[in-house]
Amino acid sequence: MLPGTRLSGLVSGPRLTVRSGHHQAVAEVGEGLTVAARADDGVIEAVEHPAHWLVGVQWHPEDPAGSATHRREIFTALTTACARGPR
Repeated sequence: MLPGTRLSGLVSGPRLTVRSGHHQAVAEVGEGLTVAARADDGVIEAVEHPAHWLVGVQWHPEDPAGSATHRREIFTALTTACARGPR
């Protein structure tokens, strides 16, 4: 994860544990989005919007092969944001 991103504030620790294997990947980040995480090989793994609660991940966060703690933290943040409603 990149320091200072929304994603880095959602999960514990400096690294996410996910199962990642791509045959396609984000090459260019869309307008208004920023890179939130990269794999060790440089592939973009997550993007986010700096002004809105929008976090996009390029792995299956529900996959039990990843960290249960990180899964819980990401889904808790998502459901909390949904309960607050649009901002």
